[in-house]
Amino acid sequence: MELFSLVYFSKATRPMATQDLSALLEFSRSRNKARGITGMLLYVQKGSASQDTGRFMQVLEGNEAEVRLLFESIKNDSRNERVRLLNEVNIIERNFANWTMGFHSVTDEQFESLPGYFELNDKFIHQQASHCFNFALTFLHSFYRLGTS
Repeated sequence: MELFSLVYFSKATRPMATQDLSALLEFSRSRNKARGITGMLLYVQKGSASQDTGRFMQVLEGNEAEVRLLFESIKNDSRNERVRLLNEVNIIERNFANWTMGFHSVTDEQFESLPGYFELNDKFIHQQASHCFNFALTFLHSFYRLGTS
């Protein structure tokens, strides 16, 4: 089967509480397993003094039609706004084969202290698309490697 992958980021429309993220993750894992989709979701919660509500960055991989259908659903989800596609590409093998939806949530301060930190904002998306895609995919995959080692 030919595989397809895309990476996007978006802004949360409101701060996401732990129970909100847990419900999203439970639903996503069940749906993704049925559709043969794997991937990783990163949620970066901004500090309480910030007007920013947080950011999502996600990689999805699987059958192209299924991934595109899911991405359309994500773009229309009221928990997101300013959904920006970083890149989409055909792949030979999955990067997140064992995760129907890997997940990691960090505060803004924790995110800034991670190796490979980058500013997850609109400026990032306007950089060269292939550079952003490779960088974002490598960054997300680092969480996968930690979770499977």
